[in-house]
Amino acid sequence: MGEEDNAPFADPTIRLVYEAALGRFVLAYNEVDFRVSELIRFEFEERTRADLNQAMNRGSFLQRLDVLEILATCVPPLTNIPFARLRAIHGDRNKLAHGHFDQNPFDGSYAVVAKSKSLDYPSTRIGALADELALIAESMRMAEAWYDFDTVAPGQAPPAPWCILSRRRAGDRVVSRKRKLWPSRSIAGHFGAWRQAKKTSIVLGKS
Repeated sequence: MGEEDNAPFADPTIRLVYEAALGRFVLAYNEVDFRVSELIRFEFEERTRADLNQAMNRGSFLQRLDVLEILATCVPPLTNIPFARLRAIHGDRNKLAHGHFDQNPFDGSYAVVAKSKSLDYPSTRIGALADELALIAESMRMAEAWYDFDTVAPGQAPPAPWCILSRRRAGDRVVSRKRKLWPSRSIAGHFGAWRQAKKTSIVLGKS
């Protein structure tokens, strides 16, 4: 057998596809991690307890997720966050973050090896996890918008973002708080005009 017979011939795109899926997963996870902290901060600021935010928003991802889940018991928009699922995906994140991409240089097959254990994380599975996290992050961005807009009606709780949209036909007046919304495709689509202006209030429908 010649030396060329032992040369690796795995398709290099296999690793590239894995890298792309892993990158999407990490980006989506990091956004969810960020928004967990943001929602905790918004809620404590809403309660005028910034001091509690300092104390309760410093832990690990799982610790902060526990805090957010407790807060969600009395904050309707936060109840849509799949806390149990996020804990499970956090486990996937740890395996992928510390796992080695161990690829057969000949046939291209691979496994993620972590703590001497071979784990089954094909690119398709990682991509599906990234897509799931992206949807969760989207719902968290919508929950953030709940803290930005209040109805003017006395004694009425601030509506969830989907309630704001549904009330456009009713001509409700909505007051925007001073905090600026960060750009995102969905929020920009629904609230772009509000976000770009420095106005503190806007009238939807009837003025």
